[in-house]
Order: sequence, then structure tokens, then C-alpha cells
Amino acid sequence: ANKLQMGLFNEFVGHDDLWGKELDKPTFHVYNIKVNSKDIKVIGDKQNTLRIELDNYTIMFFKMTEQSINKFGIKFGEIVDDKTKKREVLYNNQDLSIDVIGTLDINVYENKYTHRITRTNQIIVDDFEIKVIENSFEDLI
Repeated sequence: ANKLQMGLFNEFVGHDDLWGKELDKPTFHVYNIKVNSKDIKVIGDKQNTLRIELDNYTIMFFKMTEQSINKFGIKFGEIVDDKTKKREVLYNNQDLSIDVIGTLDINVYENKYTHRITRTNQIIVDDFEIKVIENSFEDLI
């Protein structure tokens, strides 16, 4: 997989005063990210956000349509909570290769009970491409 240098997060995040009228916030292309569909989390009240947690950073997909989520080998089943209308999440257990284009961010979260602060490097996805990895004959031997 394409290696994303972790130092880039500190270089490009926190300088929002630089990006604006004449200079767009830089985007990065990270390719050949190998994941299994069951390792992708569906989150949010509307179940339209995807999160992929990798070793050194997290990839965030916001405001996804159900059709786009289906491309990740994820489908929705029956309603499991009548109040929130959340539905069961069903995974196809597919191996995927994902290419993303997005901006870098650092999410800062404070646990309201322990007051522990967690910083997570994130890619906020603008565009993506998914390929299902088919098992080759050599993989079966």
C-alpha cells in the first residue's frame, strides 16, 4: 500500500489561515489500501458515515448514500431501533483495495468521564475508488 508519511499531518493541519481564496487546502491521494469490508465501521445517527481505522490514521467518509455504502460490501437489514430507525448492518466479508483522495485532519477528542484527550490522524475523503480483491488460484493452494 501507498505509505502516507505521518509527519504530513502536523505539517498541513492547523494552518487553516493559509487556505482560502487563492490557495486550496491540499489534497492527498492514498492508494491500494487493503481492508476487509467487515473492518469498516458504519457510524452516525443517520448511518451515513464510514470509518476505517488503520495503524497510524483513520479514513473518514461522510454523507454517504446507501448505494455508495453498498460498494464497500455493506448492506442494511431490518430496523433494530424503532426510536432512532437504525438498521442492522450486514457485511459481505469482502477483501477490498481502496484508493482515496482527501484532506488531512487531526481529530481531537476528550473523554467526558476520564478527561483523557485522544488525537487521531484522519483523512477526510473527497473521492474514492473501490476494487473487490478476488482470490486468485494461487491463494487457494
